[in-house]
Amino acid sequence: MIETEAVEKIRAFFKDPKSKDTRVRLIAAAGIIAMLLLLLSDCSGGCEKKEVSAGASVGDGSYDAYSRQLEERLEAIVSSIDGAGKTEIMVTLQNGVRYIYASADKTSIDTSEKGEESRESRENTENSYIIMETDNGEEALVCTQLMPSVEGVVIVCEGAGDPQVAEQIRAAVTTALGISPNRVCIALMKE
Repeated sequence: MIETEAVEKIRAFFKDPKSKDTRVRLIAAAGIIAMLLLLLSDCSGGCEKKEVSAGASVGDGSYDAYSRQLEERLEAIVSSIDGAGKTEIMVTLQNGVRYIYASADKTSIDTSEKGEESRESRENTENSYIIMETDNGEEALVCTQLMPSVEGVVIVCEGAGDPQVAEQIRAAVTTALGISPNRVCIALMKE
């Protein structure tokens, strides 16, 4: 019942193709369809995952800076736990910073007919990175930057001799970093 009402409204909308109002509506509908197609094409091919891993020594120092930042934040958290005392923390990272570059995909389909019964189709896909002009020359457009994952954490603190304090520290660190408890080593600081 609802479908027939919708169909009737659509028919009434496009009833008289000679009127000015209908032509404006047709142009507006075509524009909306074109925008939807553009939006869908941007979503499907915009940022394709093209991962490139930068090694342990990233040029801008973001690898080391990220490691130091994690250590400082963890040290602030752990040293604020009751009974932890003076704290030293070392974080090891699993890999370097990974970049996902924006790429543009272009697909074309060539169809040729050989007689009435045979038809041949060939699909060509061309993939290229989007290059930006910067102060340093040309660079690929970075769509996403993935920071390194944590391999392990070593915590040396004055309160590690107390099992309850050590467990609170382990729980805080594993929760903060989202890592398993076996990746956290807690040791007693020498006097």
